[in-house]
Amino acid sequence: MSKKNGHANPQSDKANIADSVSFGGRLSAEQMVCRLDVVFGEAFKHIVEGDDEVSILSDLCAGIVDALALPFMWLERSRNDEMLLPVAMSGNGPLHDEIHRLPERDDDSVLGDGPAVRALRSQTKEFIVVKDEGFKPWRKAAEKQKLASILAIPMQFYFEGRQQDWVVLFAASETRYLKNTNNQLCLQQIVERLSGVCHALCVHRQMRIVTQSLKAAGNSSFITDSQGTIIWANKSFCRLSGHDYASVIGRNPRILKSGKQGFRYYNRLWQRISSGNVWSGETVDRDSEGELYTIRQTVSPVRTGEKITHYISIHDDITDEKSMQLARERARRIDELTGLMTPGMFTERYERAVASAVSNKEPLALLLITINDFESLMATLGRDIEEMILETLGDRIRCYLSELDFAANLSGGDFAVVLNSVSSREEAKVIGEEILEVLNEPFPLLGDKLYLSRGLGVAVVPDDANDPDDLMRAADARAAGKD
Repeated sequence: MSKKNGHANPQSDKANIADSVSFGGRLSAEQMVCRLDVVFGEAFKHIVEGDDEVSILSDLCAGIVDALALPFMWLERSRNDEMLLPVAMSGNGPLHDEIHRLPERDDDSVLGDGPAVRALRSQTKEFIVVKDEGFKPWRKAAEKQKLASILAIPMQFYFEGRQQDWVVLFAASETRYLKNTNNQLCLQQIVERLSGVCHALCVHRQMRIVTQSLKAAGNSSFITDSQGTIIWANKSFCRLSGHDYASVIGRNPRILKSGKQGFRYYNRLWQRISSGNVWSGETVDRDSEGELYTIRQTVSPVRTGEKITHYISIHDDITDEKSMQLARERARRIDELTGLMTPGMFTERYERAVASAVSNKEPLALLLITINDFESLMATLGRDIEEMILETLGDRIRCYLSELDFAANLSGGDFAVVLNSVSSREEAKVIGEEILEVLNEPFPLLGDKLYLSRGLGVAVVPDDANDPDDLMRAADARAAGKD
């Protein structure tokens, strides 16, 4: 057999098969080759269509013996329990029934010296006549079927890193057909083609199992070909994305792009999976209605041998989880009642703002607003009124903030305001006094009954300090009337 780089050369194989091959049939060697091409082509077609494995292999065996004018052939597969399992046969008959009743075994029993076991042990083709002592358990059945000899050829291929051990057995009514060297070469080449069919069946069986599992799973899933084109999606994916099945098949997953991830994000993803590695991460997608949702996604490459043939994407909708996370983050940063920053968040941003102002030689003003005896006053009004007043005070302070400014509720009636949008101490003081004025406007439900005694302290960078703590002390001193 001609090979190149370790693989069979189909054109040379056909030439070899056509060279002086004869099994006694009416077809010429060239006609036999053409018939075999059709038979194997039909087998691959039925694999893609998802037909039953045994039916595919049985039809393939029937097609092969018809093309070769042989009376019978069958396939056996080695199992872990030392038994050889009959998988498919070209037809029924006495030998068919006897092989199923008494399958060969790779042991020391009377069933352990048959043609398939011999081929597996020697890892080469084994010729045996039905009168051979090792074929005794099946001899009567073979003679009833008028079979004279058997040629067993081992067939191995690898799937999922494990060697699959099969044996292909051909039976002839005349010994000379299976002893002929050219005929044996022809049958060896047929076995190599059979191994490709069996490997393809394993791949498609695995894909069907994966597909059925993904189909039944609650996780949103889809499968693409090696170029990233969607070839299958489950109902959970259609529900989540809002796209119906027909509209996504043949499309690229980029139909889900939200614009929240840039080119480098998707480029890193593709580089990783195309090199055979699994990728996991969080992605913001957009559904068919334009709404954003967040998924935790895993994309896995599927290989046939060394070649990546498909990608499987499995993802969970974590939109609610992310919303809760953002809510918790907001709670950490934003005071629930006033809508202003919490003290911790304010300190972080205040220190960065002062450092930036000093570094860039830009103005910055800190306002400290103190409502005198706030806690004592609130204690007399009750918790509900206190919450209403704090909410109103927060709303009124925020009205005076530009996009560059920020403020915090420091607790106990103390509020801090950072103004990045002022150009002088005088401007900052004017804004501070306007805030004081609006804070004392009538409150809902209380009208003019409540008067809040307020204090204001203003400190600016760089006139008063260039350090956050020093700036805070300067503003605090002015709010207390000490400066």
